[in-house]
Amino acid sequence: MIKTNLNTCYKTANYFNKMFFEIPRKHINFILVEIPEWGNFCEDNGDVWIEMGKTYPNYNLFKNVLVHELVHMYQWLNPDPVDKEDHGPSFFRWNRYLTEYGVVLEERY
Repeated sequence: MIKTNLNTCYKTANYFNKMFFEIPRKHINFILVEIPEWGNFCEDNGDVWIEMGKTYPNYNLFKNVLVHELVHMYQWLNPDPVDKEDHGPSFFRWNRYLTEYGVVLEERY
């Protein structure tokens, strides 16, 4: 079991963001919450953030969930004109790049 902290969230997000997404830093914000899901991408009136759970069974699940939410943030910033689904082809297309780095995107964890 690992306890999540904001430093780990930002450090992991910055690593993957620099390699793949190039999301402007002002959009990458985290809140640690007690939630039934492992993570959520949130948007309200143009403000965006990622909610991450306070604990995970292991670092690999934490990393997969965090990157999953970064993909949603990327989708929000760069909408696909054809694929409007949250977990459609444009979402899963990222797997071809991410699996080499130990990340597997799934619809649910």
